[in-house]
Amino acid sequence: MLDVGINGRVGCPRALTRLIATHYYARCSVYYLYHLVRRPRLILDFTLTLLFNHLVLTTYYSAAIPTSLFFWIVLLGSSFLTLLFTEQMCVKREMSEGLVIATNSLEAGDVEMSALRRD
Repeated sequence: MLDVGINGRVGCPRALTRLIATHYYARCSVYYLYHLVRRPRLILDFTLTLLFNHLVLTTYYSAAIPTSLFFWIVLLGSSFLTLLFTEQMCVKREMSEGLVIATNSLEAGDVEMSALRRD
């Protein structure tokens, strides 16, 4: 049932290894989502897709659906933090880029007011 080590601690090195691996997974997810997804409103979809893919691969590898409470807490926590940080970074990027309006072939300074009249 419980993974009890020699000194009586319940799988502490194994749990620490999982936490460190999940930390790096979340950091990589934030980096790739930030660069691949341009809109902050799409971050939730992509984060949940990563969560689902991770769950499918874990289930396939272990041949059973994970039942450990620690697994679910770490998986949902890392997904929540990935969502939070990536969405915040994407919103900052959108605010710093500003509103870009494409003009035809005229430069912004070359347009005269008479050319814009619609009489």
